Amino acid sequence: MEQGVILLQTKNDKDSIRSFSFQLTQIVERAFKNKIKLVDIIIIYDVKDVAKTAVREVTKLDAKKRFDSLLIYSPSQICRDAVEYQAFVALMAQEFKVKVRYIRSNF
Repeated sequence: MEQGVILLQTKNDKDSIRSFSFQLTQIVERAFKNKIKLVDIIIIYDVKDVAKTAVREVTKLDAKKRFDSLLIYSPSQICRDAVEYQAFVALMAQEFKVKVRYIRSNF
């Protein structure tokens, strides 16, 4: 069975936490439908360079657990533009053998 890790970014205000909860629910539902076993979650709080922080957090988690997919809500939540997102996806595949899956795209 494919194993996945959820990666979400949020701020600490009430509206952001509400949005985070809604996004988390959608990702869990999609994982269940696609028979992806969720093994962990990475939550990134209000940082300027989300992609760089995500790589650092994935590196730490990869040393502890094996997973096949990184589940995100939207590429724009992690990266500033499509070029940065493509580089992020390539890095995840090459360095960690992890596929990035998303619910919604706006690039």
